[in-house]
Amino acid sequence: MGTSEDAKECELKHRIIPKLTPGKEESNGSKKSCKCSGDDYKVETAEERKLRYENTKISFSDYFLRCIDFDEIKLFLGLLFAIIFTVGGLTIIYLCFIFVFKPSMWQMYFPTNMDRINSGEL
Repeated sequence: MGTSEDAKECELKHRIIPKLTPGKEESNGSKKSCKCSGDDYKVETAEERKLRYENTKISFSDYFLRCIDFDEIKLFLGLLFAIIFTVGGLTIIYLCFIFVFKPSMWQMYFPTNMDRINSGEL
């Protein structure tokens, strides 16, 4: 079944993310070698990191396709619409309650000119 190929494809690459603030060991700007899972690599200095950040170019399409988390946007918009529809539904239920059980309050919220119509003023 090709388990060796599947195992190679499923392995996650170990990526070291540099610290944004230099520690006590890196404060002098020297490079160090470190062993992580058997591989030697150089820890970049603050100057190298700054140059790497300055030389990074990201287009709008790269940002839009790679950096935006569309699942989070869908979650946010879904929750926003759920809250809006819930508040609207509760408002309609409240107004129905007022219409049925408190007609005087309904008249205060939505006054009618029935008195003037019945008297012939309009």
